[in-house]
Amino acid sequence: MSQSTQLNMSLQQGATWILSFEWLDDQAAPIDLTGCTAKMHMRQATGAPLLLELSTENGRISLAGATGVIELHVDAASTSLLTTQVGVYDLLVYHPNGQVDRVIFGSFALSLAVTK
Repeated sequence: MSQSTQLNMSLQQGATWILSFEWLDDQAAPIDLTGCTAKMHMRQATGAPLLLELSTENGRISLAGATGVIELHVDAASTSLLTTQVGVYDLLVYHPNGQVDRVIFGSFALSLAVTK
């Protein structure tokens, strides 16, 4: 499997946010996500209360099987509830064989909405 990648993200309060990327192994081949689940937590700081959860269970994460494509999706109603302007997150993928990979991690910045 590939190493975890740091990716700092920007979101806009009150706007739909989508991030789609291909997860590749060390030889640049797509990682097969067939049968996998995923979860991502966003917090103000490590150990702080949960601000937002994305998961395959709640439909905010989509995994495209053998293509290795992961799509994160947060609707405008959910981003409008966010008020923390900076925070941290990580994304875990759970494989059917019990292996867990931390795919991406980093910080996020929230641009507050002016128009409501």
